[in-house]
Amino acid sequence: MSTATTVQGSAQSRPTSLPNMPALIGVAVVLLGTMTSLLNSCLTDIGLADIRGALGVGMDEASWLTTAYVVAEVAAIPSAVWLRLILSPARGVMIGALIFTIASWAAPFSPDLQTLISIQAIRGLSAGILMPMAYAVIMRHLPQHLRLYGLSLYALASSLTPNLAVSIEGWLITHLSWEYLFWINIIPGSLTLLAGAYGCANDLIKFLRFRRHDGFGLLALPFGLAALVTALDQGNRLDWLGSGLIVGLLASALFFLSIYLIHALRHPDPVVSPRLLAGRNIGFSLFLMFACASG
Repeated sequence: MSTATTVQGSAQSRPTSLPNMPALIGVAVVLLGTMTSLLNSCLTDIGLADIRGALGVGMDEASWLTTAYVVAEVAAIPSAVWLRLILSPARGVMIGALIFTIASWAAPFSPDLQTLISIQAIRGLSAGILMPMAYAVIMRHLPQHLRLYGLSLYALASSLTPNLAVSIEGWLITHLSWEYLFWINIIPGSLTLLAGAYGCANDLIKFLRFRRHDGFGLLALPFGLAALVTALDQGNRLDWLGSGLIVGLLASALFFLSIYLIHALRHPDPVVSPRLLAGRNIGFSLFLMFACASG
């Protein structure tokens, strides 16, 4: 028998490693929490008319409810990636789920639109923390042969949630009330919090990374992304370059993102390395996302 045959036979006889049950449940629930956070941006958008009616506000003012959520979500992602390296994915999931659950419970008690917009921003911030943490939990707690399935479910959440949101919003408004557009998150948020606490192993906190943190990048990149996403989200309503606000937001985005690019190319450990854009898949994907968002 040849050496190649022996190696092949031993590889076939070697049992496939499976994750322990707490880790498997933890990954599943974290994916549920991520899907819930993505679902919320669709729910509040679809249910905006019912929320406007309950608060007695116009369409223009209420449009900032969706913008606040999306902008905070996008702005939080770079900082969440850095936070994951320090605290561990499990702790990041717990922080994001705790903030998201509390803010979802408090949102319907808002006395006015301004308070609700602020809470929406907090909810978006926590959702932005959850998304990269969920990816890290999959890579950390699933064996290699199961990671593809986990990442497929992670990607499916972004395409499945818009289709589910319409039916869920219609049922909630018909049978319950607009408050449940927020309260529906309490159960999955609590389960995600428990999954982070008991289903996912915690690594040691890496305090030394605080000494090497990219403080300037942690401010410039989120500010630039927030200005850009706000301009894209409100551009149609405010007539794009016909609005001084949109022009100012685009100018701010160009300024902050440009100085971040220069800074990141010189920094030894930037928040997000711009060299990632040199990768064909990442660069082309971001271009398509930008084209769809601005179209």
